[in-house]
Amino acid sequence: SKNEKYSNIKKKKLEVTVDELCKGHPDEFKDFMKYCRKLEFMDEPDYKHILGLFEGCMTKNGWDPKVPDFIWNKNRLEMEK
Repeated sequence: SKNEKYSNIKKKKLEVTVDELCKGHPDEFKDFMKYCRKLEFMDEPDYKHILGLFEGCMTKNGWDPKVPDFIWNKNRLEMEK
């Protein structure tokens, strides 16, 4: 049934730790997942904080976050005009 399906999905999500989920990826992915898991349903995400995580990750890995190759960056740069 639909309820069983969603119950099983929820159970699996709760079983997998953030460390398991983000193994082999930059630490910023783990920070992002921890941040998201702390949000309540009606909370407004701090998008500036989230962008900062990923832009910091990009810089740390030698990518220029000012190059509009990434959709969030492209949208943000368009809004700044």
